Amino acid sequence: MPYCADSGSEYNIISQELVEKLQVIDNDVQLVELDEHVELEAVDGTILTAIHAVDARLTLNTAAGPVRC
Repeated sequence: MPYCADSGSEYNIISQELVEKLQVIDNDVQLVELDEHVELEAVDGTILTAIHAVDARLTLNTAAGPVRC
């Protein structure tokens, strides 16, 4: 999955489609409904509302080697 190592954003967002792909690979990836919805502004000004969250274990492959997050 492509990523920007430091976008400066407060939140990291992935699509429902990507969540579903991750769930195929790892059964531990589960959506959790947020107690309070979070409104987000995309780069183009579009307002998005997040109603779910997901915890995912990530390994970023860098020039210095893998970084586990």
